[in-house]
Amino acid sequence: MKFIDGFQKYYEKPPVWVVLEIMTMSKLKPFIVYLSNAKPRNTKLKKIRNGIRYTSMLRNECAHNRPIIFNLRNNNHHISKPIYTNAKRKGFTNEEIQIYKVAQIFALMDLHALVCGDGMRRNRFKDFVVFKQEFQRVEDLFQDNKYISRFQSAINRLVDIYQI
Repeated sequence: MKFIDGFQKYYEKPPVWVVLEIMTMSKLKPFIVYLSNAKPRNTKLKKIRNGIRYTSMLRNECAHNRPIIFNLRNNNHHISKPIYTNAKRKGFTNEEIQIYKVAQIFALMDLHALVCGDGMRRNRFKDFVVFKQEFQRVEDLFQDNKYISRFQSAINRLVDIYQI
């Protein structure tokens, strides 16, 4: 009963952290766009807005069980200038960043570094290292495929960049 009473006082006007915690990606994205339009000088919100588009597309691909290494060829997707410029600044080659999955993962990792604390980043980094190791374990299966090799090179670079 005490829990319900505690919840009831926030029912009409919940704190923003509660809303963000339970909000779906399809609701979060327009909320971030709204906030960044309302506060155009906030550089952190601008960076979040730039990254959320890629993050939501990657999330949808994962939710629908599309393999991450599916369709790694350079394609016609436009990569926004802030994402492209930041990736180039961090050492990615044109060939790597033109792989849309790389741009998506890069944007996700950049967003993660921006909004998460060191403890969360450390835990996710461990998962990223496991992903890299699994990729290396089966390296001989795809060493002749230039697209997968570029993707692996980009993953290695991401692990190096976001090491904490």
